[in-house]
Parts: sequence; C-alpha cells; structure tokens
Amino acid sequence: MAIQTPLFPVSHPYIAIVAIFILSSGCSPSPNTAPTVDQQQLMKENEELRAQLQLARQETESARTETIRKKRDLEVTIEEIRRLRGESAAISAAQLSEPIIFTDPSEAVEIEVTKILVGMEAVNAEKIHEWQVEKLKKQGKAMVYFEVRVTNKNFPSGGKRVFPSDFSLVDNKNNTYSYAVTQDGISATIHAGRSTTGGIAFEVYKDAIPAELLYDTGLVTGSMGWKIYAKLRGLSEFEVFKKIAEQ
Repeated sequence: MAIQTPLFPVSHPYIAIVAIFILSSGCSPSPNTAPTVDQQQLMKENEELRAQLQLARQETESARTETIRKKRDLEVTIEEIRRLRGESAAISAAQLSEPIIFTDPSEAVEIEVTKILVGMEAVNAEKIHEWQVEKLKKQGKAMVYFEVRVTNKNFPSGGKRVFPSDFSLVDNKNNTYSYAVTQDGISATIHAGRSTTGGIAFEVYKDAIPAELLYDTGLVTGSMGWKIYAKLRGLSEFEVFKKIAEQ
C-alpha cells in the first residue's frame, strides 16, 4: 500500500512521528494473512517510531523535572541572598565608625555606645526576640537597641553596680522611655578602672526620634539631692534613627 504525503507540514518531530503512525496504522496485516515484506518493514518502522516517541516523552519529562529543580534552586538562592543582605545591613548599621563616649559632670563613670540597632536589625543580631518587634508594630512603636560599655573611672564608693534600669531615653517630643528587656541586658558590679558591656533597648514611638540617652550614676549633688546623670545629646542627628518610621 502506498503511503500518501501528508497535507500539513511535519517539521515538528512529534507531528512527524504521530503522522506516520496514523498513516501506517491501517496497514497491519489481518491475523490470518502473512505480512508482506513491505508490511514487515513498515511494522519495524512503527516500532522504531514508538520507541523514538517514548524516548522523546522521557526526555521531555526529564527536562521538565530539571527545570522545576533549577527554579527551586533559584528560589533558595534568592532567599539566601535576601537573608545575607539583611544580615549585612544589620552589621553595617550596628558598627559605628567609632564609639560614642560620654560621661557625667563628676567623671565618675564613662559610657561608650558601640552599636545602635533598630527593629529587625536587633532581631538579626539576636539581641531581642522577633515577637517583641511584631508586638510593637501593633502599638505604633519600634525597638531601638544600644550596645554600651560602662567604665568605673572614679566612682567614690568603690564598686559600681550597673543595671539596664540605670538608662533612660528621651525623644524629640519629650517622651521618656524606661528600658526594655534584651537578651544581653547589661548587669554587673565594676570596680575602679574596670568595664562591663551589655545591651539596653527602648520601645520608641514611630513618629518620634530619640534625642537624648541618659545614665543615672546613682550619685547626687546639692542640698536637694539632685541626681547626677551622664547624658548623650544630639541623637536626633543620627542617620540610623530614620529607620524607626519604616518599622
């Protein structure tokens, strides 16, 4: 039997395979008739085409699986890049070009601010918990973290006890904040010439900017017993605090 030429182009390999298979399907010999040489050749070609079609399907499925794998790998890579960028941003924000040093009028203690972190930066640095940040978002607040070093320069009664509660923060709207819990809260007794390092944090309103960090030395002056503070002013000029509104 002569094979007619298809009326449609068969440039696509799948179309060519299917077309030949359809045209040849009617040429199979009846069960009671011995196949001719041409029919045997055609049957052989059919088997080869079936094998090629099966192989093509397997290659297509393999290519699809590989594409899915590469997509997943790409998604993992993108997520890793985002994570690393977040950590990098936290590190760059955390490291001050040089410590900010301030002291009280009597120079009994010296305070150094070595890191400042806002919101998720403090979470990434494992200074506070993420649930604290999420809770503050609902309250219209953001967490501001300071890493500080306190040195006993000339404290009159010998050992100086240091706690997070010694610190407070004032914003540019005259709101005063007491300390919030951190994972590395500063706490120690330091003797003359010794230092201790730890964290302090404050829950600041998003529409405000920190203006002044205060440290209560525990000393008093005058007949009225006025407290003596070490004060770090001018915080509102710090670029890092502009991130508070973004939290």
